[in-house]
Amino acid sequence: MNTFAQYYNENKNDIDAVLLDIDGTVLHGPRAIGNSPAFIDELRSNGTPFFFLTNDGNHSLEQKCSFLRRCGVNADPEEIISCSGVIAKIAADNNYTNKKFFILGELGTPSFAAEAGIIECRNIDEIDECTGVINGEGDYDWHHHMEAVLGYFIDHPDSPYIVPNPDSYWPNSKNGKFGVGAGGQARFITGLLGEMGINIKLTYLGKPYSGIYDYTIDKLKKKHPEKNISLNRIYGIGDYLKSDIRGANNYGITSVLVLSGVSKFEHIADAPADSRPHLIFDSLN
Repeated sequence: MNTFAQYYNENKNDIDAVLLDIDGTVLHGPRAIGNSPAFIDELRSNGTPFFFLTNDGNHSLEQKCSFLRRCGVNADPEEIISCSGVIAKIAADNNYTNKKFFILGELGTPSFAAEAGIIECRNIDEIDECTGVINGEGDYDWHHHMEAVLGYFIDHPDSPYIVPNPDSYWPNSKNGKFGVGAGGQARFITGLLGEMGINIKLTYLGKPYSGIYDYTIDKLKKKHPEKNISLNRIYGIGDYLKSDIRGANNYGITSVLVLSGVSKFEHIADAPADSRPHLIFDSLN
């Protein structure tokens, strides 16, 4: 089998850092993919800087770390970067600290928004008191909450609408089908508003958008100040052309597609140029 681990062993001196998607790359539902735990151990033993990057924005770093550990992956919460972790930077940059935001769904336990100093609101009777909306995920009362958000932006069209996870859908390992992602929910709401002539700007934080990469590169350089890390010597590994590969390409990172998740080899030919990987492997290890 053609694996990235084999490539890494032959080229590790030319690799400054590795950014790993989790679902579909390292894990598939409740199990590790192949021998991915051994590859993570190898990165650590060789001193190669790495982070896990995930568009799962409704599980805290501790929760996501527990999923990895249950599957035999040696991981630490500080090695995980979630799209919702970027909320802290957005809050600091835009003076949203101590401001009330209406939250659709969940943003982890503990909540990324609360940890960023944002006051969370889920009471639709208080939505007009909010500075903006953050679209989380998970189980919630879609009908009433989405209608409340629709009404909110009719009255407050210039308010921020933050979407940590831009994905339209995600593979649901519980039923083998798909769930509707935060990005899909937000585009449904703004699509309706667009039909009314109200154009709302969505602020996406996760892959393929730059927010999560800005946040990651900053953390990477702070964690490893002794290393002279070059963007094109950072390898971004994932299973999804639209998020992992496009995000890495647009940011100037070497993109690596593993065929163990969503995207398959036959999808590459029809993909736009910015979503075609530099390297392709069957799996991580």
